[in-house]
Amino acid sequence: MSECVRRYGYTGCAARLYAQVLCEIVGSSVDLHATQQQLQQRFTEEQINFKGIAVEQVEAAAVRYYVPQLCPAKKAAIWSLMLPGEAG
Repeated sequence: MSECVRRYGYTGCAARLYAQVLCEIVGSSVDLHATQQQLQQRFTEEQINFKGIAVEQVEAAAVRYYVPQLCPAKKAAIWSLMLPGEAG
């Protein structure tokens, strides 16, 4: 089990990794296909077990909890993309 999974659990670790990627790509011009591959690689490296985890759980935790921690300056931009209609 990876340190990330030990510390945050499977959902929390996946959400944290997803938030890190969102923080890296928002406001920059990147290849989304390459970014998807990078995220999948990170999930594999951290040995994320997605059994019983909904995509929506990971996205919600990433956007609502980890984005404000990891890149507060990009929070509003990420919220407008991921949570349209909600104040960020």
